[in-house]
Amino acid sequence: MDLKTIFEQACIKEFGSCNTSKPCPDTFFAIIDLQVKGSYSLTLCSYQDFCDSPLDTIGLTLESPHIAEYDANGNPIGPAQGRTGRNVVNFLIRHLNSIRLPKKRYKLRLIEAVSFQCSNGTNLKENAQKRDNVFKTVWQHGGKDDFKKRMEAYRPEIVINSCTGGIKNIDSAETLNSLVQQALNSLQCLQGKKMYYSVHPCCFHFRTCMARIYKR
Repeated sequence: MDLKTIFEQACIKEFGSCNTSKPCPDTFFAIIDLQVKGSYSLTLCSYQDFCDSPLDTIGLTLESPHIAEYDANGNPIGPAQGRTGRNVVNFLIRHLNSIRLPKKRYKLRLIEAVSFQCSNGTNLKENAQKRDNVFKTVWQHGGKDDFKKRMEAYRPEIVINSCTGGIKNIDSAETLNSLVQQALNSLQCLQGKKMYYSVHPCCFHFRTCMARIYKR
């Protein structure tokens, strides 16, 4: 059974319907310049320009797309739209300075751990557990392998796990961010590289609770 079918069945089981079964593609989001205080250049060039850029890549990992990441017809726009995207633009620089990355330019890639809309476009205050259930079903039946395959292809120099689940639960083996962290820990392409984790960018605390280095 393919991943799309697994997702659709999980969504129908939890929500009674499937809002959209189209995956949201991972995308390059910005060029970040840490050489100049407060400098942050949004995407103003093509995807191909990013691919050809020799800059090191920061891979910011999110758990799955939500409402703002799709248009009214259920077509994907891209990761981190709406408040999530605004908070990345406004506050990510603080995180990068806090973890003392070398002062140079980087390209930022946004990566969805599960590319499908696990929330089914519903209110997360009311349906967070259902979202988590869909995510875990997909994750356990091919989603984790799909994520690892994409990460092996991207090979980012720096990874920040910003999936939801609570920053104190990063090693719980139960929350979404801890499941993603386990997968990151197992990747050969990340061996010997520093990894970081943070609260989800849509969270109010993203502006003050800074990213932390992940200690294996």
